[in-house]
Amino acid sequence: MGITAEKRAGKATGKFRVELQRTVDGEKERYRQRHDTYAIAQADEERVLAMWAHGVPQDAVRTLQTTSGPLTLREAIAIVKAEGRVWKNSTSEAKCWSRMEAAARIIGDEPVETIDARLVNRLITSLESQGKASATINRYLSHLRRFLTECITLKLRKAPIEEKMFAWTEERDGRIVYFSKEEEQAIYDFLESRGRPEADAMRDLVEVAINTGCRPSELSRIKLEDIKDHRLTLWFTKNKKSRTLPLSPRTEALLTNLVVTGTMPTERGRRSWWERIREHMGKADDPDWVFYGCRHTCATRLLDANVNLYVIQAWMGHKVIQTTLRYAHMKDENLDQALVKLGNFMAGGLQEALSSAGFSVPQDVPHGGEYGAIMAGQR
Repeated sequence: MGITAEKRAGKATGKFRVELQRTVDGEKERYRQRHDTYAIAQADEERVLAMWAHGVPQDAVRTLQTTSGPLTLREAIAIVKAEGRVWKNSTSEAKCWSRMEAAARIIGDEPVETIDARLVNRLITSLESQGKASATINRYLSHLRRFLTECITLKLRKAPIEEKMFAWTEERDGRIVYFSKEEEQAIYDFLESRGRPEADAMRDLVEVAINTGCRPSELSRIKLEDIKDHRLTLWFTKNKKSRTLPLSPRTEALLTNLVVTGTMPTERGRRSWWERIREHMGKADDPDWVFYGCRHTCATRLLDANVNLYVIQAWMGHKVIQTTLRYAHMKDENLDQALVKLGNFMAGGLQEALSSAGFSVPQDVPHGGEYGAIMAGQR
């Protein structure tokens, strides 16, 4: 078997047939395809053998049959995905592959060998027209670069990856949205009024997310054995380091119930309910008002409680302190509070100095909140 020239009535038709066979778990599998030229047939044979070598199922191989010669981006995705090394055990593995498949739809049925700056720009332009944020576009580019690197490793692509291929977009610091106590209660009231088990589960998930600050991907992978003695251990995290969080009795009970009963909302269910919440709260047109705001709310409240920034970093699982500092910089009220503390400090220092000299601080010297108000008015 292999490539044979097609004949009819003893005469060559000018077509070529690819006929391959393999045995999987004792069962024989055959692949047959007809092509217009020998070169295309040869490329198809190489492609199918590569797919089989990397464990691509027969059904997928048949689905990817094509009369074009070179291995396409879509076909390469099937091979690399079956290989199972890229983004393995990552909490965002499904998201990464989803973006790669979306990129393939935009780029088109192009050979993986010829992916270049022109095609990357096609991807960027399309994503921009969809209103994707700069940070999101850069995630697509990062995934594509990692994917093409793996293609070279697997000998699916020979062309080197040049950095100039990727026109990284400038990212802005996204607006950090957190929920007030009133907004949090309004969310609970809305979900409780639905009178549906799925809404009740979503309500509990929101409370758990706010009280723990877990990422959505971390919440979805929690198992019962991860909850013990009022502690939650997260093993699959964004920065690949496990961390343990304290749980209040109520939060522990809510989380345990979601896990034991199997009612933890799926990503699809969570997104669906959050869209309804956004609509109810009048936030449908606010792109930053997302479920991730539950995590932002937790970090903000820890900050408001005067928890040390390095403790907040450990709690949130931030890889670098700069990420945690974004929360410290975002609230004008924190600056006002700093002014109040400065006023108290200065008033106290002045009182001590004058007292040691036998004098007293005049009654009209501003201090504390009064000092903060005066200074705030001068800004």
